[in-house]
Amino acid sequence: MSKSLSADTSDSGVKNSIPRLNDRNWPDWCSKMQYQLDKEGTLWTIIKVPEKPTGTGDLPEFSYFLNLGAKPGMPRFIEKWQYDSDKAIRAMLPFLDATRHQEVLIMKEENKTAAEVWNALKERYQKSDDSTNMSLIVDLVQLEIPNGASLKHDQKTFDEHLLHLNKLRSSKITVEQILTSFTMRLAQQAFPSIVDSLSCQTESLKPETVVNRCLESARRSDEMGSDTPRTTLLLGKRKQGKDKCSYCKWTGHNSENCYIKDLSKAPPGRRQKFEDLKAKKEKEGSCDPNAKRRKLSAKVQED
Repeated sequence: MSKSLSADTSDSGVKNSIPRLNDRNWPDWCSKMQYQLDKEGTLWTIIKVPEKPTGTGDLPEFSYFLNLGAKPGMPRFIEKWQYDSDKAIRAMLPFLDATRHQEVLIMKEENKTAAEVWNALKERYQKSDDSTNMSLIVDLVQLEIPNGASLKHDQKTFDEHLLHLNKLRSSKITVEQILTSFTMRLAQQAFPSIVDSLSCQTESLKPETVVNRCLESARRSDEMGSDTPRTTLLLGKRKQGKDKCSYCKWTGHNSENCYIKDLSKAPPGRRQKFEDLKAKKEKEGSCDPNAKRRKLSAKVQED
């Protein structure tokens, strides 16, 4: 029982780690998806038997199938292959963007095999894989031949340089895509969610679009306070009302982070408002949480 639970947990962990396929992550998506399909026992329909069996019994996989005691032989084998091929396609669907999801569904309706779907995705994403191209570009920029280097070093560096150039040529990457890749790389650490959301649009994306989205996010972050994570800004401004301060009765924070108690935590655009509220509370003698209690105690003693 514990082994089964452990296996289920492991499989769930692998599924949760599979990213949604985009123009920047084919190598990562490919390796994790293959691992998942192998775990589910369907990868063989892509790697070992990519074409639907025709009825001949000369496949090693069919011999293995027979050794398991499967009957009535080839018809059952073909049925099993079809089932696993369809299952492999279904397993890929949750990890595709909306456009590719629809395309794969159409391919499935046209009775395309899992191998055909896989190869179509590979052709679409491996050619224009942005992360691979970016890596090649960075390597190119970092290559250098120091003054006085040996002939052997010169030859090795130039060979590596030409190899990178040819790989970039074969990827058919455009100058605009290269510039966009540099911009995406610059924004990756500070604006990860924005970069991920834009990564599916790299064919039509321009550097200025990336810059504008990031700056818009940064402005909204400053307006809402420096403690607002930029990764949440794609969803729009945070809904006020989830947190309500029991001290000042304002929403957007709790009593531990009360803007009146510590004005430095208040959003810049609303700081003056909270300064006025603090002054009002001090005037009323209610800025101290124990003020009301002392006032009531004094009144009881007088009585």
